[in-house]
Amino acid sequence: MSLNWNIQKVANCDEVCYVVQKEDTDYRKAGKYLSSVTECLIWATMAVGMDKITEKNWKEFYTRLKMVEACSGCYLRGENKETGKIEDIPFTVQNVKDHIGLHTNASIYSKTRFLNNMFARIEDRANSAIRSYNAEQKDKE
Repeated sequence: MSLNWNIQKVANCDEVCYVVQKEDTDYRKAGKYLSSVTECLIWATMAVGMDKITEKNWKEFYTRLKMVEACSGCYLRGENKETGKIEDIPFTVQNVKDHIGLHTNASIYSKTRFLNNMFARIEDRANSAIRSYNAEQKDKE
């Protein structure tokens, strides 16, 4: 199933959700594009199990998003202007609040289902690390 989304109800949508690239580059032609924050929040709706960001639920959306980032890493990455290295860029409260009105067709998870999914992800990572460790130890024998 495709992920469908709508940002028409986001306040100041043109300023918040889009960036304008003035010149062609090797990667992209000049034009108007979704901002990285907007695009990543659209995809994040699936990970957090919430299909929209509203005035009523933005705190829960943000909380779940921070949990996903803590478990799986940041959705956003960008170049640190000082070091030239690519680094994680965690979402901010303001990023989420600015996108109140964003809506997708992502599946909706209860808080319990979301937390169970998070626990399963963490447990899988731990079990994977244990399997890797055991394999390394076996190779040393």
